[in-house]
Amino acid sequence: MTNERQLILSRKEQLLLDLRDSEYRRGFVEGHAKDTIAFQLRKLRKAKGWEQRDVAKGLGNPKLQPMISRYENPDYGRYSINTLLELASVFDVALVVRLAPFSELVEWDWSCDAGTLCPPSFDKDEGLIRIGARIHNEQRFSVESQPNSRLGPIVEVDKRQAGQARPMPLAPGTFGGDSSPSHKTVAGAGAIKALGVA
Repeated sequence: MTNERQLILSRKEQLLLDLRDSEYRRGFVEGHAKDTIAFQLRKLRKAKGWEQRDVAKGLGNPKLQPMISRYENPDYGRYSINTLLELASVFDVALVVRLAPFSELVEWDWSCDAGTLCPPSFDKDEGLIRIGARIHNEQRFSVESQPNSRLGPIVEVDKRQAGQARPMPLAPGTFGGDSSPSHKTVAGAGAIKALGVA
């Protein structure tokens, strides 16, 4: 085993030992919450080539630039859920706020990289394509064979391109709602283009 690998393992072991102390656990959670949001906001902004005033403008008020500067400071940490929702909307990313086991936070800490700190916006989220394909593979049915499904249609495959079709989730809000063709995203090249992923 290399010295670098041993050092990484000993740091991980030390973290697990440190987490036995309740004060350390509290600080670990607080530090992650504050640092992660601040670093993510900065990385997301820079990935778009924006200045802080551009983010403020996205929030509806270019004069909020000093607030954006505070939000990007890991020492700030006083974000409201509403503020985080608004910021997520500006960057067109999801916001996940929930209580979790320490094991999940530790795993996230160990696997965190530039990709996890700077998630893709909706139109660049290739994970949605994989989810659509997984749903399609699980169903193995066409939408027409389950017209009375409680959730409504989830995926529709363009039968003309069945061999090359890539299933896609329907547009938001269509689960259990109106399933008329105008509300469907058809799988295949057109759906990939519509999402702007290809």
